[in-house]
Amino acid sequence: LIENTAHTPLFNSTREGMSEYRFDLPAGDYLLTLQFVELVHNGPGLRRFSVLAEGRTLLQDLDLYARWGRNYAVAYRFAVRVDDGQLNVEFPASVGLATVSAIGVQAVRPDRRAPGVPG
Repeated sequence: LIENTAHTPLFNSTREGMSEYRFDLPAGDYLLTLQFVELVHNGPGLRRFSVLAEGRTLLQDLDLYARWGRNYAVAYRFAVRVDDGQLNVEFPASVGLATVSAIGVQAVRPDRRAPGVPG
């Protein structure tokens, strides 16, 4: 049983040991969603990794088990800017292998209309 999610099938598997994902995208602003769960390890300090996007550190030395325990789904969202036509998301591991359950990338469009007058 995966806790903290209504989308259990999304977290029933993970990808481990990847070093980078690359997304070919037009220049612009994006919302990057990273979803994680620790399915393998039964203690802290057995897996620790960071996440970088476009060379900027988003998560440093993430230890899923130490923070939430096993089988607990978590999602992080970050605003990222792509200028070179490719979003690069890196997963350097300092202990064990990096892991991820899902990655989402959504274009962010600026709001060009002023809000309405309060009533």
